[in-house]
Amino acid sequence: MNWQYNSDEARTRLDSFIQESRQKGPARGPSVTLDETTNVVMYTDPPCLRMVKTGDDVHEEVAVTVAGILCDKVLPPVLSLRSHKFEHVRYLRQFVRLTGLGSNNFQEELSPFTVIESRFRNTVDVTDLQGFDFGVYEGEPCVALHARYLTERRLARSLRHIPFPPEIDPNHALEDARDTKFIRTEDNVVQYARKIVEHDGSIRIETLRPEEFKEGDIVEATGTFVAYPTSEPGEYVLVFVLRALTMLCSSFREASQVKRKARMEEEERKGPKRKRSKVDMPTAKGLKRAYISPHAMERNDFFAGWLKLPPELKDHVFDFLSLSDVISFCQVSLPFRAYAIRRMRTRLVGLTERYELPLYTLLLILDRTNAVISGSLALELVHPTGLVPNNLDFVCPIQEADGLCSFLFTKGYVPVPDRPIFPLIIDDVPGRNCIEAVRTLRHSVRGSIIHVIVSTSSSPLTPIFSAHSTFLMNFVSASAIYSCYPSLTEKCIGVRNVTDKMVTVQPRRQQDQEKYMHRGFTFVEGCQPLSGTSPHVVTETCLHRTRAVIDPETAVLPFDMFRSSSSVWPKTEWRLGCKLILSGGDVVTAETLIEVYCDGTDNWMHGNNLGRLIVSNIVVPLVLAPFTIHDKEIKRTVKETMSFSVKVHAFAMQDDKYKYLVWRVVTDLKETTIGET
Repeated sequence: MNWQYNSDEARTRLDSFIQESRQKGPARGPSVTLDETTNVVMYTDPPCLRMVKTGDDVHEEVAVTVAGILCDKVLPPVLSLRSHKFEHVRYLRQFVRLTGLGSNNFQEELSPFTVIESRFRNTVDVTDLQGFDFGVYEGEPCVALHARYLTERRLARSLRHIPFPPEIDPNHALEDARDTKFIRTEDNVVQYARKIVEHDGSIRIETLRPEEFKEGDIVEATGTFVAYPTSEPGEYVLVFVLRALTMLCSSFREASQVKRKARMEEEERKGPKRKRSKVDMPTAKGLKRAYISPHAMERNDFFAGWLKLPPELKDHVFDFLSLSDVISFCQVSLPFRAYAIRRMRTRLVGLTERYELPLYTLLLILDRTNAVISGSLALELVHPTGLVPNNLDFVCPIQEADGLCSFLFTKGYVPVPDRPIFPLIIDDVPGRNCIEAVRTLRHSVRGSIIHVIVSTSSSPLTPIFSAHSTFLMNFVSASAIYSCYPSLTEKCIGVRNVTDKMVTVQPRRQQDQEKYMHRGFTFVEGCQPLSGTSPHVVTETCLHRTRAVIDPETAVLPFDMFRSSSSVWPKTEWRLGCKLILSGGDVVTAETLIEVYCDGTDNWMHGNNLGRLIVSNIVVPLVLAPFTIHDKEIKRTVKETMSFSVKVHAFAMQDDKYKYLVWRVVTDLKETTIGET
């Protein structure tokens, strides 16, 4: 381990591994050997003493797993041997030494070794025992395990030789050295693997080449306790025999190597300073080279660090970035933008691979049908958490639903019958939350599921803005990736969206909210009710402000590297469900309203109860609306058609160039429907 190795963080990670293993499975460490069924038994082929568990005529050798940080090793492959002498070949071995770097949990796992040693000493026919001598590393206790490559044939004549695999003996050096005097038995076999934790928490073990293990890696070593006889009768040597080595984490070692290499390259690049005979005035050509060339980028620490990373490590780091971080990354330079767009397209390909839709075909679907991708897949794209979405959600305008489904039929998808489940719930009503219908398609071979969500509007965005919370207001169009509430989503928090105040229980929305809470998302309260007597701070959690996908709060990453913004047709604005304080002190709730600008002239409002809206719901869409030439007409129309007085306040919002109108109700409002008005 070099001086850049972060020992404190590695020790903390080791403690977490040990504690997690103790909670999940059976007892770890040597303590598992100290029960009544554990005995020391004499074996032959080869002659030795082994610690085994006995019961019901079954003898099982005790295997112990210890987690630690690899501090010393002698591991395969064996490329060549300097000597083929008997005494040299006999002691060839694979060896590891683990340390805890001061971890108390690691020391607790080693404490029962003295009891194990006493068990062997008290065995019949043992007069002298050479016990464990693991040594220390930087003053901290260690545990050492080893296994010989070969066993003398005269000691195991009844056993069959096990050939060496290529990763152990690629040049057949060990096969040549063993000749007829040695064989490879089960005691000489060591399994090398890596433990991988899947997204659902399950553990997968895959083989790993021995040369991948380096000092500084956090590993698990599995071994057994064997005492081998010496040349003197009754004398034995107790060995903790290595059986398996499993990689748990190599990130700390890799990070230290990257830091060390970057520092060494920086020192080499600086080199010895040269004296200049005179000071020359800068020329245009020289300035161009100084400020446009890649060498100018290296002067910045970020540039220097990023450019020195290997490509695979760059990709690994980038795949953890959220959408707003990716956009900031794009603003560095054009090559950075090209790399970011390429990686985001790769991320999209990885999330949609199981649906048998290549990226070109996927973007073609979105472009031809004016559809978007939403749901968990869009959320995972803008905020990576390692979640694997169960299905792919397309949201399309009402007039494009048949064309989209017909195209998917040609790609091997078949419709899944929509059988109603009784009793019906409010969520099943067509048009609810701007969803006309949900069509389910299944791939005939892969079995992957696609949901085609049909909007009630010519805009595909109305169902998205009617979602139950803000962290679902992300989508992918044919031209860009959007996140409407990026700073909240990246913190795994969201604000609930009230789309219907007349129906208090919406089972499916509640079920969806609980699903995301189990995934680690939390809900926060939105802004305070809007009042004409107290100031109202406009932030991303403000529910009263009219929003659009082209406003500054929305994070947008176009797929075209020469563009910095992108819009969606038709123009769609929304205002989340919010609360108002009337002049009499009553607090009223205004539902979500979505406005779609169709054909450039007609505006259509979308919501759950447009035919039964109270006056406050009509006023709220004007709250924080941009000041335009039509505001006077709106004000005159409202005064003529409704019996209440309105005060208009103009104030600047973040930018003095824009003025916004706040329509405040100052008299008691009657719950008058649009029809009655």
